[in-house]
Amino acid sequence: MRWLMLLIIIIFNSLHSETDLEEFNTLKFYIQQNQFDLAKDLLESTEFDSTLQDSLALQKILLYKQTKEWENAIDSAIDILVHSKDNSLQSEMISVFNENLVHLSPVTAIEKITTVINQTKNPEIRRESLFLLASVYERNHLFGEAKDVYFVILNDSTQVDTMQIYFNILQADISLQNFEQAIETIDSLLITADSLDIADLYFYQFITFYSSSQKEKAKTILMKFYLHYPEYKNRKEILEALAELYYDNKQYLLSLYFWNELYQFSSAYKKITILNTLQEVKESFVKDSLAIEQFKNFKPIFEDIDEEK
Repeated sequence: MRWLMLLIIIIFNSLHSETDLEEFNTLKFYIQQNQFDLAKDLLESTEFDSTLQDSLALQKILLYKQTKEWENAIDSAIDILVHSKDNSLQSEMISVFNENLVHLSPVTAIEKITTVINQTKNPEIRRESLFLLASVYERNHLFGEAKDVYFVILNDSTQVDTMQIYFNILQADISLQNFEQAIETIDSLLITADSLDIADLYFYQFITFYSSSQKEKAKTILMKFYLHYPEYKNRKEILEALAELYYDNKQYLLSLYFWNELYQFSSAYKKITILNTLQEVKESFVKDSLAIEQFKNFKPIFEDIDEEK
Protein backbone atom coordinates (compact mmCIF):
# COMPACT_ATOMS: atom_id res chain seq x y z
CA MET A 1 0.00 0.00 0.00
CA ARG A 2 2.86 2.33 0.82
CA TRP A 3 4.49 1.82 -2.55
CA LEU A 4 1.19 2.70 -4.22
CA MET A 5 1.01 6.04 -2.38
CA LEU A 6 4.58 6.81 -3.43
CA LEU A 7 3.72 5.96 -7.03
CA ILE A 8 0.70 8.28 -6.93
CA ILE A 9 2.87 11.10 -5.57
CA ILE A 10 5.50 10.56 -8.28
CA ILE A 11 2.87 10.45 -11.02
CA PHE A 12 1.18 13.58 -9.64
CA ASN A 13 4.48 15.48 -9.53
CA SER A 14 5.29 14.38 -13.05
CA LEU A 15 1.90 15.49 -14.33
CA HIS A 16 2.23 18.78 -12.44
CA SER A 17 5.60 19.49 -14.08
CA GLU A 18 4.23 18.62 -17.50
CA THR A 19 1.24 20.88 -16.92
CA ASP A 20 3.50 23.73 -15.83
CA LEU A 21 5.65 23.25 -18.89
CA GLU A 22 2.61 23.20 -21.15
CA GLU A 23 1.25 26.41 -19.63
CA PHE A 24 4.66 28.02 -19.86
CA ASN A 25 4.89 27.17 -23.56
CA THR A 26 1.41 28.60 -24.02
CA LEU A 27 2.58 31.81 -22.36
CA LYS A 28 5.54 31.99 -24.74
CA PHE A 29 3.22 31.43 -27.69
CA TYR A 30 0.88 34.23 -26.62
CA ILE A 31 3.78 36.66 -26.28
CA GLN A 32 5.30 35.66 -29.62
CA GLN A 33 1.90 36.16 -31.28
CA ASN A 34 1.42 39.56 -29.60
CA GLN A 35 -1.62 38.25 -27.74
CA PHE A 36 -0.63 40.20 -24.66
CA ASP A 37 -4.01 40.20 -22.88
CA LEU A 38 -4.16 36.41 -23.05
CA ALA A 39 -0.61 36.24 -21.73
CA LYS A 40 -1.51 38.47 -18.78
CA ASP A 41 -4.63 36.43 -18.04
CA LEU A 42 -2.55 33.26 -18.00
CA LEU A 43 -0.04 34.83 -15.64
CA GLU A 44 -2.79 35.90 -13.26
CA SER A 45 -4.53 32.54 -13.25
CA THR A 46 -1.50 30.25 -13.05
CA GLU A 47 0.96 29.54 -10.25
CA PHE A 48 4.06 28.34 -12.03
CA ASP A 49 6.57 25.99 -10.46
CA SER A 50 9.58 27.63 -8.80
CA THR A 51 11.92 25.73 -11.15
CA LEU A 52 10.64 27.97 -13.95
CA GLN A 53 11.32 31.17 -12.02
CA ASP A 54 14.13 32.53 -14.22
CA SER A 55 12.46 31.54 -17.51
CA LEU A 56 9.18 33.02 -16.34
CA ALA A 57 10.83 36.30 -15.36
CA LEU A 58 12.45 36.53 -18.80
CA GLN A 59 9.09 36.02 -20.51
CA LYS A 60 7.53 38.68 -18.29
CA ILE A 61 10.26 41.13 -19.29
CA LEU A 62 9.52 40.47 -22.97
CA LEU A 63 5.81 40.91 -22.36
CA TYR A 64 6.01 44.12 -20.35
CA LYS A 65 8.53 45.72 -22.69
CA GLN A 66 6.12 45.11 -25.57
CA THR A 67 3.25 46.68 -23.61
CA LYS A 68 5.49 49.48 -22.30
CA GLU A 69 4.76 48.55 -18.69
CA TRP A 70 8.25 49.53 -17.67
CA GLU A 71 7.90 49.19 -13.91
CA ASN A 72 6.60 45.64 -14.28
CA ALA A 73 9.51 44.85 -16.61
CA ILE A 74 11.91 46.25 -14.02
CA ASP A 75 10.31 44.19 -11.24
CA SER A 76 10.74 41.04 -13.32
CA ALA A 77 14.40 41.88 -13.86
CA ILE A 78 14.77 42.43 -10.11
CA ASP A 79 13.42 38.89 -9.53
CA ILE A 80 16.43 37.57 -11.44
CA LEU A 81 18.95 40.00 -9.97
CA VAL A 82 17.88 39.17 -6.42
CA HIS A 83 16.69 35.55 -6.49
CA SER A 84 18.35 33.76 -9.42
CA LYS A 85 21.10 31.26 -8.72
CA ASP A 86 22.46 31.68 -12.26
CA ASN A 87 25.30 34.21 -11.94
CA SER A 88 25.83 34.51 -15.68
CA LEU A 89 22.14 35.30 -16.20
CA GLN A 90 22.32 37.90 -13.45
CA SER A 91 25.32 39.52 -15.14
CA GLU A 92 23.42 39.74 -18.43
CA MET A 93 20.31 41.05 -16.67
CA ILE A 94 22.03 44.13 -15.22
CA SER A 95 22.18 45.71 -18.70
CA VAL A 96 18.47 44.94 -19.29
CA PHE A 97 17.74 46.48 -15.90
CA ASN A 98 19.66 49.61 -16.85
CA GLU A 99 17.99 49.94 -20.27
CA ASN A 100 14.53 49.99 -18.71
CA LEU A 101 15.39 52.36 -15.86
CA VAL A 102 15.33 55.36 -18.21
CA HIS A 103 11.57 54.93 -18.58
CA LEU A 104 10.97 55.43 -14.86
CA SER A 105 10.89 58.63 -12.85
CA PRO A 106 14.16 59.33 -10.99
CA VAL A 107 12.53 58.63 -7.61
CA THR A 108 11.15 55.27 -8.76
CA ALA A 109 14.42 54.34 -10.47
CA ILE A 110 16.34 55.04 -7.26
CA GLU A 111 13.87 52.91 -5.27
CA LYS A 112 14.25 49.97 -7.67
CA ILE A 113 18.05 50.11 -7.71
CA THR A 114 18.15 50.38 -3.92
CA THR A 115 16.00 47.24 -3.68
CA VAL A 116 18.60 45.30 -5.67
CA ILE A 117 21.51 46.72 -3.67
CA ASN A 118 19.88 45.78 -0.37
CA GLN A 119 18.62 42.32 -1.35
CA THR A 120 21.07 40.76 -3.80
CA LYS A 121 23.64 38.29 -2.50
CA ASN A 122 25.80 38.61 -5.61
CA PRO A 123 28.73 41.04 -4.98
CA GLU A 124 29.06 41.82 -8.70
CA ILE A 125 25.37 42.74 -8.98
CA ARG A 126 25.59 44.90 -5.86
CA ARG A 127 28.64 46.72 -7.27
CA GLU A 128 27.07 47.28 -10.70
CA SER A 129 23.84 48.46 -9.07
CA LEU A 130 25.77 50.98 -7.00
CA PHE A 131 27.30 52.35 -10.21
CA LEU A 132 23.80 52.58 -11.72
CA LEU A 133 22.58 54.43 -8.63
CA ALA A 134 25.43 56.92 -8.88
CA SER A 135 24.71 57.52 -12.56
CA VAL A 136 21.01 58.21 -11.83
CA TYR A 137 22.02 60.72 -9.17
CA GLU A 138 24.44 62.38 -11.60
CA ARG A 139 21.85 62.61 -14.38
CA ASN A 140 19.59 64.42 -11.96
CA HIS A 141 22.35 66.73 -10.67
CA LEU A 142 22.38 65.11 -7.23
CA PHE A 143 26.16 65.18 -7.10
CA GLY A 144 26.46 64.95 -3.33
CA GLU A 145 24.46 61.73 -3.29
CA ALA A 146 26.49 60.36 -6.22
CA LYS A 147 29.71 61.14 -4.37
CA ASP A 148 28.47 59.24 -1.30
CA VAL A 149 27.72 56.21 -3.47
CA TYR A 150 31.22 56.27 -4.98
CA PHE A 151 32.73 56.16 -1.51
CA VAL A 152 30.52 53.15 -0.71
CA ILE A 153 31.88 51.43 -3.83
CA LEU A 154 35.45 52.16 -2.74
CA ASN A 155 34.78 50.68 0.70
CA ASP A 156 32.84 47.72 -0.69
CA SER A 157 35.16 46.29 -3.30
CA THR A 158 38.75 46.07 -4.44
CA GLN A 159 37.68 44.89 -7.92
CA VAL A 160 37.16 48.39 -9.26
CA ASP A 161 39.18 51.03 -11.08
CA THR A 162 39.97 53.09 -7.99
CA MET A 163 41.38 56.07 -9.88
CA GLN A 164 38.37 56.30 -12.17
CA ILE A 165 36.10 56.38 -9.13
CA TYR A 166 38.18 59.23 -7.71
CA PHE A 167 37.80 61.04 -11.04
CA ASN A 168 34.03 60.67 -10.61
CA ILE A 169 34.32 62.04 -7.07
CA LEU A 170 36.32 65.00 -8.40
CA GLN A 171 33.64 65.71 -10.99
CA ALA A 172 31.06 65.71 -8.21
CA ASP A 173 33.11 68.09 -6.06
CA ILE A 174 33.67 70.48 -8.98
CA SER A 175 29.94 70.42 -9.78
CA LEU A 176 29.20 71.15 -6.11
CA GLN A 177 31.82 73.95 -6.18
CA ASN A 178 33.78 72.14 -3.47
CA PHE A 179 36.95 73.48 -5.07
CA GLU A 180 39.21 73.28 -2.02
CA GLN A 181 38.19 69.67 -1.43
CA ALA A 182 38.86 68.86 -5.09
CA ILE A 183 42.36 70.37 -4.94
CA GLU A 184 43.13 68.46 -1.73
CA THR A 185 42.00 65.21 -3.36
CA ILE A 186 44.09 65.88 -6.47
CA ASP A 187 47.19 66.73 -4.43
CA SER A 188 46.88 63.52 -2.40
CA LEU A 189 46.32 61.39 -5.51
CA LEU A 190 49.31 62.91 -7.32
CA ILE A 191 51.60 61.50 -4.62
CA THR A 192 50.88 57.88 -5.56
CA ALA A 193 49.45 58.15 -9.10
CA ASP A 194 51.17 56.35 -11.96
CA SER A 195 52.28 58.16 -15.08
CA LEU A 196 49.09 57.25 -16.97
CA ASP A 197 46.89 58.99 -14.40
CA ILE A 198 49.01 62.07 -13.67
CA ALA A 199 47.97 63.86 -16.86
CA ASP A 200 44.28 63.31 -16.07
CA LEU A 201 44.81 64.63 -12.55
CA TYR A 202 46.45 67.76 -13.94
CA PHE A 203 43.48 68.21 -16.25
CA TYR A 204 41.08 68.02 -13.30
CA GLN A 205 43.34 70.50 -11.55
CA PHE A 206 42.97 72.88 -14.49
CA ILE A 207 39.17 72.47 -14.49
CA THR A 208 39.07 73.14 -10.75
CA PHE A 209 41.18 76.30 -10.98
CA TYR A 210 39.29 77.54 -14.04
CA SER A 211 35.87 76.86 -12.48
CA SER A 212 36.90 78.68 -9.30
CA SER A 213 38.08 81.74 -11.33
CA GLN A 214 41.76 81.12 -10.52
CA LYS A 215 42.67 81.83 -14.12
CA GLU A 216 46.42 82.32 -13.66
CA LYS A 217 46.78 78.94 -11.94
CA ALA A 218 44.62 77.40 -14.64
CA LYS A 219 46.85 78.90 -17.32
CA THR A 220 49.99 77.54 -15.64
CA ILE A 221 48.55 74.03 -15.59
CA LEU A 222 47.54 74.31 -19.25
CA MET A 223 51.02 75.37 -20.25
CA LYS A 224 52.40 72.29 -18.49
CA PHE A 225 50.04 70.23 -20.60
CA TYR A 226 51.06 72.03 -23.75
CA LEU A 227 54.77 71.51 -23.17
CA HIS A 228 54.90 68.08 -21.55
CA TYR A 229 51.81 66.19 -22.78
CA PRO A 230 51.58 66.94 -26.52
CA GLU A 231 49.56 63.76 -27.22
CA TYR A 232 47.00 64.26 -24.46
CA LYS A 233 43.45 63.30 -25.45
CA ASN A 234 42.05 66.77 -24.65
CA ARG A 235 44.69 68.63 -26.68
CA LYS A 236 42.12 70.68 -28.63
CA GLU A 237 40.39 71.86 -25.45
CA ILE A 238 43.76 72.82 -23.97
CA LEU A 239 44.74 74.89 -27.01
CA GLU A 240 41.39 76.67 -27.11
CA ALA A 241 41.47 77.42 -23.38
CA LEU A 242 45.01 78.81 -23.67
CA ALA A 243 44.04 80.98 -26.62
CA GLU A 244 41.08 82.41 -24.70
CA LEU A 245 43.00 82.94 -21.45
CA TYR A 246 45.81 84.82 -23.19
CA TYR A 247 43.28 86.89 -25.11
CA ASP A 248 41.60 87.84 -21.83
CA ASN A 249 45.03 88.96 -20.57
CA LYS A 250 45.48 91.05 -23.72
CA GLN A 251 48.43 88.88 -24.73
CA TYR A 252 47.22 88.74 -28.28
CA LEU A 253 50.33 87.30 -29.89
CA LEU A 254 50.17 84.21 -27.71
CA SER A 255 46.44 83.97 -28.33
CA LEU A 256 47.08 84.04 -32.09
CA TYR A 257 49.74 81.39 -31.70
CA PHE A 258 47.39 78.92 -30.01
CA TRP A 259 44.43 79.68 -32.28
CA ASN A 260 46.66 79.02 -35.29
CA GLU A 261 47.84 75.73 -33.89
CA LEU A 262 44.28 74.64 -33.10
CA TYR A 263 43.28 75.56 -36.66
CA GLN A 264 45.70 73.00 -38.10
CA PHE A 265 43.77 69.95 -36.91
CA SER A 266 40.22 71.23 -36.52
CA SER A 267 37.16 70.23 -38.51
CA ALA A 268 36.06 72.29 -41.51
CA TYR A 269 33.22 73.85 -39.50
CA LYS A 270 35.50 74.66 -36.57
CA LYS A 271 38.04 76.23 -38.91
CA ILE A 272 35.46 78.79 -40.06
CA THR A 273 34.82 79.77 -36.45
CA ILE A 274 38.56 79.98 -35.72
CA LEU A 275 39.17 82.18 -38.79
CA ASN A 276 36.58 84.65 -37.50
CA THR A 277 38.19 84.59 -34.06
CA LEU A 278 41.66 85.05 -35.53
CA GLN A 279 40.47 88.17 -37.31
CA GLU A 280 39.13 89.59 -34.04
CA VAL A 281 42.39 88.81 -32.22
CA LYS A 282 44.46 90.39 -35.00
CA GLU A 283 42.39 93.56 -34.85
CA SER A 284 42.83 93.72 -31.09
CA PHE A 285 46.55 93.16 -31.50
CA VAL A 286 46.89 96.00 -34.01
CA LYS A 287 44.87 98.39 -31.86
CA ASP A 288 46.79 97.61 -28.69
CA SER A 289 49.09 100.54 -27.87
CA LEU A 290 51.43 98.18 -26.03
CA ALA A 291 51.77 95.68 -28.86
CA ILE A 292 55.54 95.73 -28.58
CA GLU A 293 55.21 94.10 -25.16
CA GLN A 294 53.67 91.06 -26.80
CA PHE A 295 57.08 90.15 -28.24
CA LYS A 296 58.85 90.75 -24.96
CA ASN A 297 56.49 88.44 -23.08
CA PHE A 298 56.34 85.59 -25.53
CA LYS A 299 59.59 83.74 -24.80
CA PRO A 300 59.78 84.18 -21.00
CA ILE A 301 56.32 82.62 -20.57
CA PHE A 302 57.53 79.38 -22.09
CA GLU A 303 60.81 79.52 -20.20
CA ASP A 304 59.12 80.07 -16.84
CA ILE A 305 56.83 77.10 -17.30
CA ASP A 306 59.69 74.90 -18.48
CA GLU A 307 61.68 75.72 -15.35
CA GLU A 308 58.83 74.31 -13.22
CA LYS A 309 59.02 70.94 -14.96
